[in-house]
Amino acid sequence: TPSACAGFSVLHRPVESALIGGRYDRANTGQNASPVSLDAAKAGRIGLTDRQFSPRVGVLYELREGLSVYGSYTESFGVNNGLSATGEAFDPECAEQWEIGFKAESADKRLTSTVSLFDLTRDNMLTADPADSLFQIVAGEARSRGIEADVSGQITDRLKLLATFAHMDARYVRNNDGLQGNRLENAPHSQGSVWGTWQFNDAYKAGLGVIAVGERMGDAANSYRLSGYGRVDALVAYTQRIGQNRLTAQLNVYNLLDKKYYASGGGRASIMPGMPRSFLASVKYEF
Repeated sequence: TPSACAGFSVLHRPVESALIGGRYDRANTGQNASPVSLDAAKAGRIGLTDRQFSPRVGVLYELREGLSVYGSYTESFGVNNGLSATGEAFDPECAEQWEIGFKAESADKRLTSTVSLFDLTRDNMLTADPADSLFQIVAGEARSRGIEADVSGQITDRLKLLATFAHMDARYVRNNDGLQGNRLENAPHSQGSVWGTWQFNDAYKAGLGVIAVGERMGDAANSYRLSGYGRVDALVAYTQRIGQNRLTAQLNVYNLLDKKYYASGGGRASIMPGMPRSFLASVKYEF
């Protein structure tokens, strides 16, 4: 999935830091359908080659111990896999993002936080075809602007917390199919989460988290809204040391209260319900 993002670690010394990088992509795609055979489909396949260089630059400066300011610019590129009603291949999606913000750390190094402003523009993004939701169309250009904030750290020797919040405005800013000015589907104005874990002892740990998502548009035409929802997740874990190694067994419970909600919309004919209460067990061995 194309994305444009950049991040930096909090610096513990009064220094400046700069990042310069890039990525070159070359992608070969093609499609063709034949009711006769796979070989016939391959023979009539129409290929398409896309290529692009995507730069990434950023700078971070520590204003004083524990407080840094940063800025970054990133571009990205990705092939659009999908099916149009006419059978034509889609142009690749490109994106660029500007981001500025602050990073802070408490004097005892137990808490860290980040506040950032971002502006993300995506070209040639796909959306459901309003005439037939089984197909897709290139929606033109969409822009997301907003603010993100997070705080995490060790509150006590046993309690660890992570809180996040994001508020953004995501809209189509250029479109040839009447979508210009519409809100981007499945993009809430606001969303946030709070997650905490309690370490009972060296062996046992439990966690509880709440995720809140605001209302969203269900389709690109903004013909209906999906209501906001809240969801509770939880986990329990047991860790056993085996010599210098560690074995951890963990059980995650998603949607603990079995909340019924709509997770996303895919057009006028498709709405995805949220996942009911589910469980995931895992075992990890560290050596």
